[in-house]
Amino acid sequence: MSREQTLRVLVATALVESAGLLPAIDRGVTRGDHGRSVCLMQINVGAGRVQSADPVVSTWRAGDLLADRRKCFAAGLDAARWSVNLCRGAGLRGGDQLAAYVSGRCNAGLASARHRWHLASTLVLASVREDSPVGSAARCEVLDASLETAPLLHRPFPG
Repeated sequence: MSREQTLRVLVATALVESAGLLPAIDRGVTRGDHGRSVCLMQINVGAGRVQSADPVVSTWRAGDLLADRRKCFAAGLDAARWSVNLCRGAGLRGGDQLAAYVSGRCNAGLASARHRWHLASTLVLASVREDSPVGSAARCEVLDASLETAPLLHRPFPG
């Protein structure tokens, strides 16, 4: 995925997760999931660390995500990739593949996953000039393929 596409997917998710990029969520004053999720990407760290198979990301705690937005977005991208890989294996396509990011499972949170995907698609479509020779269907296909990742070098996100 290009850096621009990645940014659009992450911004769309952050907009939804943080109720419109609320400063209280960005600073950690307000937390989601009964206090377990932090930062603009609402990463569920429970009382400990980020759940990730990535050895670096798995060392981060809530304070790390709140102190450095890059870490927050990196953890969000890691979780989104885990969700896409997991849910693709379960036979889901397109925005449904973000269900595990939303709920922790591929068979729950489909409406919320589709909402994030629709918002990301809207951001992609809005960014392309009207006189572009590429049609909107092709742009949607690019977005659908944008979260495709190379084979994972480590086990999938443990969720």
